[in-house]
Amino acid sequence: MVPYEYFDLLVIFIHHMDIYQKAAITLQEYLELHTTLDTYTCITDYYSEVLSVFVQEVKDTWQANDKTWCSAHLDYHFVMSMHNSAVTIKFSLG
Repeated sequence: MVPYEYFDLLVIFIHHMDIYQKAAITLQEYLELHTTLDTYTCITDYYSEVLSVFVQEVKDTWQANDKTWCSAHLDYHFVMSMHNSAVTIKFSLG
């Protein structure tokens, strides 16, 4: 079961993961692009790891009646992606 508050984020996350995965599969046909393939494969692996940790977080700590629960891993992923992969001191203070 997915916490209701995370349903939309999880749909977006899985959609992005799917895009990188399909790109990596397509790039396998072009040996001259192996550096690009490595990049897409690493990104897909990162998405898989975040998804796996999120699932474990939900299993270990989420309770259906807890409306304040949050996922440190999925929240961190989206904060980093929305803030140019950097959390500045100014951002963290305010």
